[in-house]
Amino acid sequence: MMFQMLQANSDEVKISEIYLHAGLKFLKGAYLLECLTIPITRPRNALVAFRSYIDAANLFKYCAGTNEKNGKTEVTALAYKCMEVAYLRVAFALQHVCSSSQSTLYKGDTGMSWNFEPKNNNASHLKQLLMISVHVTAAMDTSMRSHCALEHAIKHHSCTDGHETGS
Repeated sequence: MMFQMLQANSDEVKISEIYLHAGLKFLKGAYLLECLTIPITRPRNALVAFRSYIDAANLFKYCAGTNEKNGKTEVTALAYKCMEVAYLRVAFALQHVCSSSQSTLYKGDTGMSWNFEPKNNNASHLKQLLMISVHVTAAMDTSMRSHCALEHAIKHHSCTDGHETGS
C-alpha cells in the first residue's frame, strides 16, 4: 500500500532513492546480524542474514535499473556497487558456514552413520559451494556493470565540463 501511494505521487527516480536508502539499511542490518550469528554458528539466524543480503541486493538492483533507464549514471554505479557488496557478503558468509560444516564432517563424529550421513553432508557441502559460486559470479557481473556505469558517468561529466569551459 505504501509503495502504491509513493508510485502514484512520485516519479521512479524518487522511489528508487527510497529503495537505495532501504537497501543500505538492509545491508547494515544483515552485516550486524551476520556478526552476531556466524562466529557462533547459529544456522537459522545465519539464513536470516543471508536472506537480508539478498533482499538488499534486490533493492539495489531495482534502484540501478531505474536510474540507468533514467540516465542517472552516478546513482546507477553506486547501486551496482552496493549490489556487488551484498552478493560478496553472501558468498563470504556461505564460505564460512561451508568450511565449518566441512570441518565437522571430517572430525568423524562417532554418532554418525557412515553409510548415509556423509553422503548427505557431502551433497549439502557441494550445494553450498555451488551457491558460493553463484553469488560470486553475480557479484562479478554486477562489478562489471558498476564499472561501465562509472565510466559512462565520468565520460559524460568530462564532456559536459569541456563544453561549459569553452563557452
